[in-house]
Amino acid sequence: MEIACPDGYTFVRFEGGDPAQFRAREASGQAVTIRDARVRAPGYRRQVVERLAPMSAIRSDHLVQILEVIDDGDDVYVVTEPLAGTWFDTELRRGGVSPDRIFEVVDRAIAALEVLHDAGVVHRKLRASAILTAPRGIVIDIPDIGYISHAEAANRPVLILPPPPSTIVLPEVDRIFPTPAGDIYAIGLLLWEAFAGHAMHAGSYFDILRRVIGEPAPACPAALSDELRGLIARCLDRDPAARPALAEVRRDLPPSRFVDLLTSVPAPVDPDEAALLATLRDEPGDEAARLVYADWLEEHGDPDRAAFVRTAVPTPAGDARWRSIVSRAAIARCPSERPSCPTQWDGFMATERDGVRHCERCTLPVFYATTPEEAAAYTADGEIVVVDPALATRT
Repeated sequence: MEIACPDGYTFVRFEGGDPAQFRAREASGQAVTIRDARVRAPGYRRQVVERLAPMSAIRSDHLVQILEVIDDGDDVYVVTEPLAGTWFDTELRRGGVSPDRIFEVVDRAIAALEVLHDAGVVHRKLRASAILTAPRGIVIDIPDIGYISHAEAANRPVLILPPPPSTIVLPEVDRIFPTPAGDIYAIGLLLWEAFAGHAMHAGSYFDILRRVIGEPAPACPAALSDELRGLIARCLDRDPAARPALAEVRRDLPPSRFVDLLTSVPAPVDPDEAALLATLRDEPGDEAARLVYADWLEEHGDPDRAAFVRTAVPTPAGDARWRSIVSRAAIARCPSERPSCPTQWDGFMATERDGVRHCERCTLPVFYATTPEEAAAYTADGEIVVVDPALATRT
């Protein structure tokens, strides 16, 4: 299904995301990524363009580069460098991420925030899903499209409204437009969730907000040193003034001082299996590729995984990341409920993110939940959800 592009660009493929994100080409043939900001009101369109335009002037090795901001009279489009690579949330879902890798990613995130804060910009949505390992290195995705400068935020009235799902839920509800201290909280949350392996809170926006305001952040369940626990707790302090500065966080992050745990590294995958799996990842509805892969698994002494690939068997096989590629699990929740939409995970179009596919019928993202926290969060946000069979067998 083709999506309308702004003038001067040609649609190539959908890349997922909400708002919609897609790959396109300029007239010269140069690849770009375009985001539809879904900003329809004329006055607000003008504000968004004015706020994002200065971002085009920022040049940093640590940030995704904005190339153009377009107001076509009906909507706002943000054109960036092509977003190719692996997102950090995908790395975490795959497992086996070493402490050194987590610290490397957080260090780059801090460097990106320093650039943004010097320019007077708060990011607001610094999560693992906003950190990309691209061909040129680790880069941080653009800030919330509705971002606002510190100075502008100081003179705005207070509103308590659910923000976009990707925005961090902060304790300082008296400021709907957070200060740089909000990004420090995001760093603490990133560290907590990267080491814990799951979201700190699940539920609706107001459920999470109630916990964030009324309760101290829970201790990270991973086996961390007292120093690292202390740093994460300071970043997650409910009082923004009590949080450390970016320079302090960076100073206190040398891995050798903090990590007491050993992280397992996944066993290498057979190159033949890797090729078969890659084909199925790119074309999940390719029945011939599915049967070839299933036959290969059976020939190599793995009948349980072979059966899982062939049919929608309820008994899970393999690990969660593998199942998120090959599963034929049925939709657990679909808000559109259109009879023409696919009903199984393998019926949706692949995107560049593991665990996220695209419904070509209703043009919405579809999410694969591998933990109870993910399932609850996607459901609370009204997303289309497919639940991993391992979760279904627990209930």
